[in-house]
Amino acid sequence: MELIKLDKKEVRKINEVVGSTFLVIQAFEYSLKYYLWLLANLDIIDFSKEEATKIIENHKKKTMGGVVTILKKHANIDNSSAALITEALDIRNHFIHSYFSNDPSLLFSVEGRILVRENVSKMKLKILEANMQVDLLMEPYALKFSEEELEEIRRSLIEKS
Repeated sequence: MELIKLDKKEVRKINEVVGSTFLVIQAFEYSLKYYLWLLANLDIIDFSKEEATKIIENHKKKTMGGVVTILKKHANIDNSSAALITEALDIRNHFIHSYFSNDPSLLFSVEGRILVRENVSKMKLKILEANMQVDLLMEPYALKFSEEELEEIRRSLIEKS
C-alpha cells in the first residue's frame, strides 16, 4: 500500500481549521450548559439547581441535544434564536459524529482538502454565531450577579471540572 504524500502546509491548514472548530464547539457546549445553570440558579426556570450544577460540572451525562431540549422547554427563547441554536447543534453533531467518516476520501486530494477546509470553516462560523447568540441570551441574567460573584462561580466551576 502506497502512502499518500501530503504537503505539511496543507496538513497544517486542515489542522488549524479543525482544531479551531473543536474549540468553538466546546465554547458553544459550555455556553449552553452555563445558560441552563444560570437560569436554574436564578429560579428563572422550573429546573433543579442541583441537576443544572451536575450537568455543568459533568457529573451528570446529558447530550447537547438534551441540554437544548431543556432550554427550549423551560427558557423563554425566541423562535429565531431557537432555530439558530438548533441549526448549530445539528452542524455540531454532523461535524463530531459523521463529517469525516462519511467521505474520508476527501482528504486524499488537494481539491478535497480545500473543500474540507471550506466546509469546516462554514460550520465553525455558524456554531460561533449560535454561541454568540447564547451569550446575548445569557447576558441579562449574568448581570444579576456582581463581578465578584461571577468570578467566584467561574473559579468554583473550573475547580470542580
